[in-house]
Amino acid sequence: MESSTAVDPRRVDKKKEYPALLDELLRSAGIDTPKKITVTPELVRFLGPSGAMMLNQILYWHVRGNKSKGFFKSDAAWSKELGLKRSAIIGARATLEAMQIIQTPVKKTATGAPTNHYKLDFERLKTQFSYFMTVPPNKWDQILRTYKVAPAKRRVTVGRSVA
Repeated sequence: MESSTAVDPRRVDKKKEYPALLDELLRSAGIDTPKKITVTPELVRFLGPSGAMMLNQILYWHVRGNKSKGFFKSDAAWSKELGLKRSAIIGARATLEAMQIIQTPVKKTATGAPTNHYKLDFERLKTQFSYFMTVPPNKWDQILRTYKVAPAKRRVTVGRSVA
């Protein structure tokens, strides 16, 4: 008699097949070391696709960097990492800033190039996400639109950023 807690080997194999199939697809296109970003449907509904991808990577870098100072990343680096156009990156960043989930002052890096520095307010993220989970989807779509304002272009002057 089989145990009721026995794992169906067909399910396990199918789960293992997915990454292998994805790797094979990417390798067939000449991508030898495929990078994958996993984004949950809840994050996509919370922030939209670009915002969800960016938040996912901000969380990734947050735990690997200096949590009190944050990390820095240029728009070109984000574009390469996420495969998004600069306009999508700017829009996602503006939404996260408007929701007060991140702060992104422009500072000079060690090379002297002005670059966005990202600091995550994890408590604010938890508060916003908890609220999002209580709101009906159609109402959240309306709320999210209020955060999607046209981002101001940043002009960098010596030593500081001007919006």
